[in-house]
Amino acid sequence: MPQSVQNPAFFDPETVGRRIEEKDVPITRARRLFDYGAHMAEHIVKRSEDWLDWRLDLMRWLEPDEAITGVVATAFPSDLIIPEIGFTDTDVVLWMAGGKDHMRHSVRLTVTTSRDKIKIFRFVVLTIGQEPLFIFVSVETDGVQIGRLAIPETETDPIGPIIVADPAVVNFGMIELGTQSAPLSLTLANRGDINAPVRALKVTGDFAFTSEPLLLLRPGTSFPVHLTFSPVSEGVRTGKLFLLTGDDETLLVARLVGEAIVTATPPVLSVGDAVIEDVDLVRPALSVGPAIIETIDVEDGSSITLVAFRTDFGNVPVGSRSLSFTGRLIKGGDRPLHYENLQVTPPFYFDAAEGLPPTSGTLELAGNSVGFSLYFQPETEGVATGTLSVTSDADIVNADRVQLTGTGGGISRLKIAFNQFARVDNGFRVRLKSVNWFGAEGTNYTPHGTWARGFRAIIDQIRAFGFNTIRLPFSGDFTASGRTPPATAIDFDLNPEFIGKNALEILDIILDYCAEKGLYVVLDHHRRQAGVGADGAPTGSFYSEADWLAAWGVMATRYANHPAIAGADLHNEPHDLTWDAWARLAETCGNHILSIAPDWLIFVEGVGNIDDDYYWWGGQLKGVATRPIQLNVANKVAYSPHEYGQSVGSQPWLAYDGQTLPANWPLNLYSVWRDHWGFIFEDNIAPIWIGEFGGHYGLDGSGNLTKPHAQYERQWTEELVKYLNADFNGDGTDARGPTNPGMSFAYWSFNPNSGDTGGLVQDDWQTPQTPKLELIAPLLTGGDGNGGGGTPDPSPADILNIGAASGQNHFRLQVGKTGETEVTYIEQSVLSGGYEEAPYFTVIDNQAVQFQVRLDAPRTGGSQYARSELRETTASGGDMGFNPFSGTHVLSGKSRITHLPPSKPEVVVAQLHNGDRDRVAIRTQLISGKTMLLCRVNGTSSGLPRFDEDYAIGTEFEWMIRIENGAVSVFYGDMNTPLFESDALQSTGSDSWYFKAGAYAQSNESTDDGDEYVAVELRDLASSHA
Repeated sequence: MPQSVQNPAFFDPETVGRRIEEKDVPITRARRLFDYGAHMAEHIVKRSEDWLDWRLDLMRWLEPDEAITGVVATAFPSDLIIPEIGFTDTDVVLWMAGGKDHMRHSVRLTVTTSRDKIKIFRFVVLTIGQEPLFIFVSVETDGVQIGRLAIPETETDPIGPIIVADPAVVNFGMIELGTQSAPLSLTLANRGDINAPVRALKVTGDFAFTSEPLLLLRPGTSFPVHLTFSPVSEGVRTGKLFLLTGDDETLLVARLVGEAIVTATPPVLSVGDAVIEDVDLVRPALSVGPAIIETIDVEDGSSITLVAFRTDFGNVPVGSRSLSFTGRLIKGGDRPLHYENLQVTPPFYFDAAEGLPPTSGTLELAGNSVGFSLYFQPETEGVATGTLSVTSDADIVNADRVQLTGTGGGISRLKIAFNQFARVDNGFRVRLKSVNWFGAEGTNYTPHGTWARGFRAIIDQIRAFGFNTIRLPFSGDFTASGRTPPATAIDFDLNPEFIGKNALEILDIILDYCAEKGLYVVLDHHRRQAGVGADGAPTGSFYSEADWLAAWGVMATRYANHPAIAGADLHNEPHDLTWDAWARLAETCGNHILSIAPDWLIFVEGVGNIDDDYYWWGGQLKGVATRPIQLNVANKVAYSPHEYGQSVGSQPWLAYDGQTLPANWPLNLYSVWRDHWGFIFEDNIAPIWIGEFGGHYGLDGSGNLTKPHAQYERQWTEELVKYLNADFNGDGTDARGPTNPGMSFAYWSFNPNSGDTGGLVQDDWQTPQTPKLELIAPLLTGGDGNGGGGTPDPSPADILNIGAASGQNHFRLQVGKTGETEVTYIEQSVLSGGYEEAPYFTVIDNQAVQFQVRLDAPRTGGSQYARSELRETTASGGDMGFNPFSGTHVLSGKSRITHLPPSKPEVVVAQLHNGDRDRVAIRTQLISGKTMLLCRVNGTSSGLPRFDEDYAIGTEFEWMIRIENGAVSVFYGDMNTPLFESDALQSTGSDSWYFKAGAYAQSNESTDDGDEYVAVELRDLASSHA
């Protein structure tokens, strides 16, 4: 079984659950814990004085014959008390009490089951004191929730009203004493089911609001509140915003903070007769955003503030390093402060490439700071913690510190990124460096060799050779219930774990150990009935298509969530079929598997002949050029040709002992490979995973050179190794790098008992065939999902600078996905966590982001067109709302339209939106038979100059929309001089204006085919408000 993630040391003490009867489970309708998916942690708010129960329903997560057998809970800090936990076969109930005012606690539940499974659920509890505050639930990308559970729908009483402020803390930063800040906004929303009468707003401290409150806040609605800060005395100033309800209840909805400073007289430095004034006295405003900010206050009001703009570094492969993220040490107050011991503990490090910060020094003036960059480089798998800390000459005991976390990654789910495989958790490219370990497809019903060695020793040796994946063949017979290997297949003294186990239970044990060793496994439906050789098709006289699907159903159901499984090789060498017939079957089976195991990849082999072009069985993939495999879920298909040399058969493109060499040998091989399967990789259609290749290379099972064609077979392999390493013409120069580790492969075989090729070990099942390993050694370096020692590919959020920090762009994604019934909303926190999904929102050439949507995709409410488009938010992810008639508001970027529908070639790439329409929109429009690129203001481009009278698809253009106190300036190409200016913008009396960018189609099924689409690439996005 895969090892579970270990609890960090600070989760202590533990509360151990006890079994309770079903009748003792409290009816907690509202207080339930829910699963929000991977990398989401639920947030719960409770009063410190409350003793409440929460219920976790695991019924749909458990297998039919599985039950909960134990629960352990831990909380940190320990001010939050978990006095009791109860559990039934399917439910967990925990009681929570205590917690300090406005304290954040992490709670972890470890659940064990009767099938020896362990699942860890993590959530966050925010505790408050006596001040009135409604309980609400929100989600952020803070923490990891492992496991999936589904909560059945139940009838619930109306909830609410629930008044929520976004953000809950408004930080005005530092301003000069006696001045007034620029307005900052928050949004009040009613997330309950009942109307909320609003009698008045009340603010305390040196703060004021300018909004007229709404008389009634209906469920699901919101309104903005604009606040200013006018400090009357120096130092940190705080306040509170209250809402007075219709029934005279006073609710605290937000906290306000700002700092008033008095700019000191610039110090004068004398150098000889020269006088130098230090005028760099402006302290940067702090953005709470994702940062952790810890401040040490000195008695005279001075302070040292430690800021880390990323504290959770996510999942990083062991031995690799994360991207670097910045931090800063900032001084506040008047008195100079000395700091010492600015340090970070492993496995977190200062980035020397960005400049190591001084470990000690003196900060003279308010706003003086020291910058640094941090990265995470795990040495072991599992959760790692570290501390960023500093001490100062403040008269206090504790150092200022920030807790850092990250996870050393082992196996991650895989996704397809163009012609490469990539880790889902961090985007690193992965080369599947595989080897075949056959036997379970035969009548032994288990991989061969366990009669000679322990299975762990075999897997350990495979890993030591440098492979990261095993292709494991099985037959349809293998999946039958109770299938048991014969006694002669296994030495039970060497494999005691297999005693009394059937074929599937033995496979369970093998897969668990593969996961522990960091090995992926691709399951290969090698034959219909147990036996040897290839049977030419997945269906036959005694094995129907339904039987084939049922066999895969057994495997997919059993191993859908197993971490080692990379995917399914649908059938071995279907050489009896035409490409069209095989493609139909592959799509049927692939969709069937994905309906059960949606995280798997689907590997499709070739046939043997297309248009009388005969090739190796399984290697003929020419049909992909005109008839690719299309599954219901995009980006799930990799192609898996089989490629052999002289040991396996005679082919006109190969050289043999005693025969005339083919013309241009061995460079003739490159066009042969390219024509039959290599074009799929070279043309960036999909990944290639050579499912089988190998040979004797003259060696027999004892390692002696006794077999023919050794020299030519070595030459064939040397050239194939170059080709797989992205050397497409054999000149010795390949295109590999962090984003291209080359093509993936599976060597045939580890087993020495392959009559066609022999194996990588001799007949004793242990001694390496060193000449073979040396021959393929160039394929076994790099590509393990660590970016080749570099950094991971940028995510769309990296390229578009989307995130919650100050200086970043704040957006969520609205996208209509093919096959869905509703628009999907991807929040800013998920985008900044690395979200990418081709073709809707994906990186192009590491420098731009593609937005793509079909015309028949779901639409947002009130719209007749589909979109894949960014919608502006606040820093904390709430809906952005600003007043364009006050201040300066800018949106800019570079766009390239790459596809438009033929009948109505129209798309909006950027817009200023308010109400039910765009107020300023950069778009294409069909006018007089030409696709014109233009900008519309208030729905018309009449009288305005056009960007391009006849836009050519694929042309990149730079643009900017600037609104200053209601006046619109639109820039095209020249960012210094506006193309036009307009005062036609009309006020709607609303402060809910916001920017959008991406691809918003302006055609649908009434004018074009529904499967037509729009596609736009975007880079250098920037938004600002002042």
